[in-house]
Amino acid sequence: MNSLLVVWKFIKLGKYLLDHLLFRHLFHFLFPPQPRVTFQPSSLHRLVLNHILAMVKIHPHHSTNSPIPPPPPPPQHRQPILTLKQLCCFIFQLSFCLCVLLCFVLIVLVVVFAAMFGIRSEVDVRVTDASLAKFDAADENDTTSLLLLSYDLSFNLTLRNPNRRIGVYYDNITAFAFYGDELLDTTNLAPFYQGHKTTNTLSAVFEGTKTVSVNDGFEVFSLFSEEERSGIFSIVAAIAVTVRTKYGKIKYRHSPTDIDCYLRVPLRGKSSYAFQTTQCGVVHIISYPNN
Repeated sequence: MNSLLVVWKFIKLGKYLLDHLLFRHLFHFLFPPQPRVTFQPSSLHRLVLNHILAMVKIHPHHSTNSPIPPPPPPPQHRQPILTLKQLCCFIFQLSFCLCVLLCFVLIVLVVVFAAMFGIRSEVDVRVTDASLAKFDAADENDTTSLLLLSYDLSFNLTLRNPNRRIGVYYDNITAFAFYGDELLDTTNLAPFYQGHKTTNTLSAVFEGTKTVSVNDGFEVFSLFSEEERSGIFSIVAAIAVTVRTKYGKIKYRHSPTDIDCYLRVPLRGKSSYAFQTTQCGVVHIISYPNN
């Protein structure tokens, strides 16, 4: 209702400007006021008047109470309808009125657009739960040059769309799990549509083994040796998303968005640490990330 009231006030303002500025000057330009024309006697009238004056001179007793008519006014030249100064002034006023009208229309369009779509926001992404049912390392084939990581990781990903009039199509969603600089596994999540002001939760599960060379993956080996004692492991969950947005009947495709979630995940049965909800980032549906 507030947006409709603002639009109605702008419409009343535009009507006032049109009635009192634009149309008044345009009417005077098309129909200029005519100057007053004084009576100018013709030659016949002058002849009759001279005859009457001659009779008054001959018979002065007839003109004792009769006033002498004034002499005829000098001939006047007709003024032009519109001078150059007046024309320039009118053109300036007309241009000013048109500019005001254009600004008024633009403001009305902005207000209407804002009332239709509201304030737009990005989609919020966070991990609300994560757990490690299994995560250990062993030497492969009884050698110290290869390390075999066994893992069973799962986490819940929450996406919240705060917009009132924007829906989001998630066409492609791929989840990655990293430990250190090593990629453990990837999985594809089902595409879906997210409506206005809704929250959706996605679940990703990674289970399997990963062979890491001690020489190439020294960071993984040292990180695992340090975190194994506490039972809390640093896992990076990455999400690659391709989306389309829906404004009413209009659909618009956006560039893919990559989101990284840095998690501290406890190993089940070994650590009493409770997982904390982690803010990951946003799905870009309005602006684009800086490269």
